[in-house]
Amino acid sequence: MDISRRRLGDYFLNQSDAPINGYLLSKVTDTLSTDVVSKQSRAIEVINVDTNEVATYPSFTLAAKALNISPASISVYLRKGRTKPFKGKYKFKLI
Repeated sequence: MDISRRRLGDYFLNQSDAPINGYLLSKVTDTLSTDVVSKQSRAIEVINVDTNEVATYPSFTLAAKALNISPASISVYLRKGRTKPFKGKYKFKLI
């Protein structure tokens, strides 16, 4: 195809629909890879203290994505045995 990696990266980053060198490109993604839960995952319950809503997630990673925070933040919260709500809003509990 004679297209540089950088140009391909920019093409997909900008989500362009224009052809490159006569080729119309599309990105194939594996949506299952981000949603698959490994055997080592630990289920977590997230409690929103403002609304008293309780959500259950099969892994720290999926909970973190839903809350737009880092999975490490959840891990540290639980490891240190914290009881105050995270960011004043969420409590986490292992299931």
